[in-house]
Amino acid sequence: GNIEIESQTSHPADAERYLMDALGLSETLRDSEFTARVHIALGHLFANRYGDAERAMEHITATEGLEDALGDPHVLRSFLMLKAWFNLELQADYPAAEEHFTQAVALARRIHSPAMLAFARYGLAFVKYFQRRIDDARKDFEALAMEFNALGFPSYVVESLWMVAECCLWLGDLPGFNGI
Repeated sequence: GNIEIESQTSHPADAERYLMDALGLSETLRDSEFTARVHIALGHLFANRYGDAERAMEHITATEGLEDALGDPHVLRSFLMLKAWFNLELQADYPAAEEHFTQAVALARRIHSPAMLAFARYGLAFVKYFQRRIDDARKDFEALAMEFNALGFPSYVVESLWMVAECCLWLGDLPGFNGI
């Protein structure tokens, strides 16, 4: 199911079928962390592949009910990022998105995860961008381009630089745009 979600040639319906099968199997396993991971994957699928906020919210709510599973920092990491992007992109609830990305930053520092730290800060940069705090967003995206390069995530280097270019346009900085 996760492969179908992430693949360039993905088939969301196949992902849904696999993940719903996994969710059904999770009931017999009685493993709340596994169940939470499946709900998180389904939340991601419905939010980011289907754009179905209502169905995504069902899985977010189900995950919130698995409090013991959220004690695992890796489950919590995935859940915080799901909720943050969900609030940012589907709900336009910038304060909630900022809160969840900020919690993810703190968790990344606690578990010493440079990649998670960069991705959480990337989300915070988008919060600033969508709130039209363009100068701050630009600075963040410039720093993130270097961080993602050091971490070996070239597609996020390009995305960050693209966002710097967009910020330059918003700020009327044509030389900056051309430089990017």
